[in-house]
Amino acid sequence: MESILSVDGSSQESHRFSCGSVKNSAIGIGGAIGALVFSLWIIKYPTPQMNLTASFIEGLALFFIALTPNHWVAASLLVIIGGTTTAINVIAPSVNQSIIPKKLFGRVVSVMMLVMTGLVPITQALAGYVIDNTSSNQVFFYGGALELLTAGFAFFIPAVRNYSVQYFKRQGNLQ
Repeated sequence: MESILSVDGSSQESHRFSCGSVKNSAIGIGGAIGALVFSLWIIKYPTPQMNLTASFIEGLALFFIALTPNHWVAASLLVIIGGTTTAINVIAPSVNQSIIPKKLFGRVVSVMMLVMTGLVPITQALAGYVIDNTSSNQVFFYGGALELLTAGFAFFIPAVRNYSVQYFKRQGNLQ
C-alpha cells in the first residue's frame, strides 16, 4: 500500500488538491501554532523529559502517517509534527543552556553545529537511496518507529531520568 502522502506529490485524492502544498501548509500551520503557544507560555525550567516527550509525539505522528489511508488525517498528523518540531526547537536549546557549563557552551554548541551540518549531505544521500528503493509508506513507518524507540530509550538513560533542575540552579546555569 502506497502512503497517502507520496514523496513524489501524487495522492489518491490528487484530483481535488495538490498533496505537496497541503503537506507544507500543514507543517507550517503546526509550526505557527507552536510559535504562538511558546510565545505565550513560558517554560521556566525546561527538562530533557519535555524534549523527549515532544520527540515521542512526533514519532507517533510519523508512524501513524504510514498507517492512515485518509489524506486529512495525514494532514492533521503533519500539523502535530509542525507543533512538536517547534517545541523541540524551543526546549532543546534551553536544556542545553542549563546543562552545559557557561565556559564550555560556545565550544560545545560549535561542535554540535559542525556535526549536524556535516551529517546533512550524508543523511540526504541515505534518504534518497531509501526512497528510491522503498515506498514512502515505509519511510514514514520506519522513521516514526525509529524516533519512537530513540525517545523511549532515552527516557531510561540515568542522566535524563535523574535530571534535577535544583542541581543546575546550584551550579549557576539556571537563574
